[in-house]
Amino acid sequence: MRRLSIFVLFLIIVSCHPKSSSTGDGLSEMNSPRLQGRYQSYLTALNTSVSGFTQSVVDITIRGDQFSATVEVKDGPSLSYHSQNIYLASRCPDDSIDYNEDGFVDSLEASSVLGNILLPLDEDLTSQELGLDQWPLSDGLGNYFYHKESDLSLLLADLFAEDNNPNDLFIKLKRFSSFNFEGKVVVIAGIPDDSYIPGSVMAREGESERRSLPIACGYLRRVIESE
Repeated sequence: MRRLSIFVLFLIIVSCHPKSSSTGDGLSEMNSPRLQGRYQSYLTALNTSVSGFTQSVVDITIRGDQFSATVEVKDGPSLSYHSQNIYLASRCPDDSIDYNEDGFVDSLEASSVLGNILLPLDEDLTSQELGLDQWPLSDGLGNYFYHKESDLSLLLADLFAEDNNPNDLFIKLKRFSSFNFEGKVVVIAGIPDDSYIPGSVMAREGESERRSLPIACGYLRRVIESE
């Protein structure tokens, strides 16, 4: 009887003890060499007939629990709000997905290869939704500079959270999946609200045709830094 009581007590203690995280639950990936480091992308201009030949660089740096994102854009559309989003996609939109052949790759067409947004580079990196629509505004020459920092743990907690609205514009990471930014796609979008575009240019529900029009796209690559 005494042995049985000890065994039952052992089972209670084990069941109440916090389980250790798997190496793929997101938060435990925080200090993984697969995630830590610096990622950079030189983006290619899109929809140049209305956006010009935009020059843009995106830089992501992860050091411990610090996540920082920097975006520098030159010669883009002037006086425009620009969304900046990271996708799980492995391909940038290009002229081959101009399905209606109107000379524009709009956000509805781009979504066929991009899927939903993983991480908006907006005013709140800890939430996919809280900083939405708070985008940088370019100056009269089409230039702007964006820099934002966040706790990586908070950012990952949101990305690995349960997807309570699978029909919105965002996608969550699957729990226990490994993740890093290598090869992920970055898209910058937005032209002036008074820009002329044909009626054939479309956007997904909840998006503006002009503010969501892609103007640049690129792939994040890990930067090998010297000691």
